[in-house]
Amino acid sequence: MKSLTFIFILFSTLLYSQEIIWATKLIEFSNKFQEENNFADMVLGTANVYPDTNLYSEIDPFAEGYILKFLNIEKRNKIIVGLKKPIAAEQLLIGGIFNSGTIQSVNIILSDASTKKNVYTFNGKSSIVKFYDFHVFFPLATVLGIEIEINHKYVNKWNLMKGIGVTKYNEAFDLLPYEANLGGYDLKKVLIDENIKGGDCFLFNPKITPDGNTMYLVKECPGSENSQDIWVTKKDDLGHWSELQNIGRPLNNKAANFVASVGHSGEFLVVGNKYNKFGEFAGDGVSISTKDSNGVWKVPEAIEIPKYVNKNPNTNYFLSYDENYLIYAAEDDKSFGELDLYVTMFNKETKKWSEPIHLGSQVNTFFSEDNPYLANDGKTLFFSSNGHIGYGGSDVYMTRRMDDTWQNWSQPLNMGTMVNTKTDDRGFILSDRLDYAFLNSASADKDHNFDVYKISLPNRFLDIEMKDLVKTNSTTRVLPKFDMKSDW
Repeated sequence: MKSLTFIFILFSTLLYSQEIIWATKLIEFSNKFQEENNFADMVLGTANVYPDTNLYSEIDPFAEGYILKFLNIEKRNKIIVGLKKPIAAEQLLIGGIFNSGTIQSVNIILSDASTKKNVYTFNGKSSIVKFYDFHVFFPLATVLGIEIEINHKYVNKWNLMKGIGVTKYNEAFDLLPYEANLGGYDLKKVLIDENIKGGDCFLFNPKITPDGNTMYLVKECPGSENSQDIWVTKKDDLGHWSELQNIGRPLNNKAANFVASVGHSGEFLVVGNKYNKFGEFAGDGVSISTKDSNGVWKVPEAIEIPKYVNKNPNTNYFLSYDENYLIYAAEDDKSFGELDLYVTMFNKETKKWSEPIHLGSQVNTFFSEDNPYLANDGKTLFFSSNGHIGYGGSDVYMTRRMDDTWQNWSQPLNMGTMVNTKTDDRGFILSDRLDYAFLNSASADKDHNFDVYKISLPNRFLDIEMKDLVKTNSTTRVLPKFDMKSDW
């Protein structure tokens, strides 16, 4: 009987998570907190739920979501969002809600787009607020949109909303990450070395050579002449890393420079941007640098990707171990939202790269996916995202490629709290021996500086089946049923 119970829980968890349909259209909003990164459309897409919402302030750069703070507290404000198509539902869910007491009423817009039904009016009895999720139940209806009215008269603070969705499931549950079950492994996340600390600068984008003895990092210091430079550190016989050294020209110039990946032989680097013959910035893109006979890095030569477009100021790339696939983050007309992940393939006969392939909706979301890393098995992909359900900022996720289309992936698993924090976690890579992972995390200090960490990994980590990694009680935890009476 125990095994049958386990199977039921797993099935139920998968079912509930798939049935949440998140709003994808911003129809109307009346006001918002005027900060650069907190636009109203940040309420769209999957809610990325933080565990420590009450610790954030409205100006915290990691409190990403739709932040509302009104000067006229007598005024009632509203936000109206729409679904991609009409959906049969009987529960509304606001994920990542903060100060839910300001919600005065909720209307659902029915499939004819002209009919509204009130499903919630503030009276302290008709909703469940549990952890960071707000639940409203109503008789089964075909929903096209949601209208939320907010009043700060009695709660004169600010709101954070990270997602508005509906589901046909009629029980309340906690919205939690679909998480990798690494609790049984002795993972330790520590600073890579006391010599490798950012201090007043940011350190990020670690890349390591196959022998594990050389690491390339990006160092960005406020007020410096160059926005971002590539720095290098080497490990001695005792396992200590040397102080960082600027790699110099021609890889560094006045642009934002970074190493995208290291060739499996360690003899070439994939670097961001294009370079002219003098080593100066020559446009967006990606290039390869090799060493000359004296061991000095040459001016990088561009990798030409047909129909490559990126409208986003940020990007990153990763070249696979066999050098046949280049995965990168970009924003173009095919992107769902901000940065999405794409792959281009190298044709050994023509010596040319293919047009990009979008990795699809299982990986990409309304927000940003970036920092891809494809393991040496050619199938396991690690990436960072602030669009999947996570623990804060950008979290690290893992997924496996199911076929050669590059659009069929397993459900991405959040790497859990032993890897991810409430701030940004990015740049996850594996050592060649698969005994360590490296990544950069924003520290919890007031400046949110980035530092580089290493994490010990379990033996044969990549051989663990994805189904064996699923933490079965993580995606949804069912709460006690709330018996709500409807006046419909």
